[in-house]
Amino acid sequence: MAFDIRQLRYAIAAADHGSFYRAARALDVEQSTLSRSVMKLERSVGAQLFLRSHSGVAPTTAGLRFLRSARPMVANADRMIANTRAAGSGRAGGFVVGFNNSVSAGNLRATLVAAQRENPDLKINGVESDRSALFAGLDSGEIDIAILMGEIARDDCRHASFWSEHVVAAMSKGHALYERDTVNWTDLRGQRFMLPTADPGPDIRDMLIGMSPVSTYGTDLRL
Repeated sequence: MAFDIRQLRYAIAAADHGSFYRAARALDVEQSTLSRSVMKLERSVGAQLFLRSHSGVAPTTAGLRFLRSARPMVANADRMIANTRAAGSGRAGGFVVGFNNSVSAGNLRATLVAAQRENPDLKINGVESDRSALFAGLDSGEIDIAILMGEIARDDCRHASFWSEHVVAAMSKGHALYERDTVNWTDLRGQRFMLPTADPGPDIRDMLIGMSPVSTYGTDLRL
């Protein structure tokens, strides 16, 4: 006994529409193609599935029992195909995003929430770690994508800029710039910066070194 999902789909459509003609139109196939397929299915299962008349078709007792089992088979096949296509396009399955605490809020959270809402079958897992560990995770395949601050000085990784964020400078009340609502990069010439040794301290240091108005005139960067 051999039959395929297409034959089951044709038989279900014929039962639902009560007519080979209407079923064929609904599935956008020739009526002769659909009726021959149903006849071949009947020969395969060794039973008449439909009573045929000038007014249309109706399932036999054997046909009703057969269709009761055929419907979940077709539904499962459709679901399997949809899930496979979704996984192939990155809209389903598992996805691991690595990040460190410098980008663990704000835009990252909003981006992940939006991605989960648009792709409900995609399970997104977050891994928080330092920069070196995230690169190691990319190399081993344990992480699919890493969200990092600053430049990526690696030729073996594909990277792109997602967003930019404001940098906030904290200073004591007695500092000369304390009363300013906005501080420009040029205002920070010659200032002493105290940065954490852990992430994102090194990234911020590299960013400040790359800013020519800051890196000149003896700016003091300390980790």
